[in-house]
Order: sequence, then C-alpha cells, then structure tokens
Amino acid sequence: MPYPRFVYVIKHNITNRVYVGSSHNVKHRYLRHMYLLRKGKHKSKLMQKDFDEYGENYSLSIVDRISGYGDSYKEYQQMVVHKSFCPKYGYNQGDLKSHNALTAKRHLKPKVYEDLNNYSDTKGDLIRKKELEKLETIKKFKKEAKRKAKRKARNNF
Repeated sequence: MPYPRFVYVIKHNITNRVYVGSSHNVKHRYLRHMYLLRKGKHKSKLMQKDFDEYGENYSLSIVDRISGYGDSYKEYQQMVVHKSFCPKYGYNQGDLKSHNALTAKRHLKPKVYEDLNNYSDTKGDLIRKKELEKLETIKKFKKEAKRKAKRKARNNF
C-alpha cells in the first residue's frame, strides 16, 4: 500500500449515509465507486440500493491522513466516528471482518474499539448474531455427538 493515504468519506446527500475508505488517490477511488454504482456492481448492497433509488447525489470529503502502517487504524477510527458500520448511518457493514479492522483493535483506545462493536441494535447485526448463535449450537451438537460415539466405542470393547 503506497503512503501517504487519505481517509475519505462519501456521503449520500439524501439518506445521509456515509462510506468511509482510504486511498492514496482519492479522486480516482471516488470515480471508481461511482463507476461501480452506475454499473450496478458496487460491493455495498445498501449503497447500491440508495444509488438506484435516489440517484447519484453524493459528496466527497477528506477527513484524515495516514502517513504509514502504524496509522492504518485512522480509517477505522473514522468509521466509528461516523457510525458507518451501522446500516442506519453508513455503508461499511462488511468492513468489520477485514484484517485492518482487527489490526485497529491494537491501535485504538479500548473504549473506541468497544464502540466499534456496539451496533447490535440493527436488524443486520441481530441476524448475524443469531447466525453465530446457530453456529455455536451446531458446534456444541457435533462435539457432543463425538463424545457419545467415543463412549459407545469404549463400551463395545
């Protein structure tokens, strides 16, 4: 990743939702977002939906500068500030799982990173939480089935 990079915010002027990203060439990156939206292929389904519903009504602003790898948390700090992980306020729902978001945990103050995970009031987060609970239940069931199989195998000898 070339440095310096700039943290930018793309705001939809009607819905007021924001997308936070970083790039060394912000103008090119903004134009790429608009190109993907016009083609109907943007990675953020919510951003694509707003574009399709309300049209191309976005504004761009640069909010911070990333000088080197040690400053990479600044992008995620801005996501927290703008609440862009929450579908009500932004378009960055998928970005919590990325490597840099995990790296940000080491750089952000504990309270800031705690806020980063406090969006369970949204429908999407509740669905993800339920999915995780189902996975945990399945894992527990599989472990219990293995234990039973081992006990049965021991009893047969």
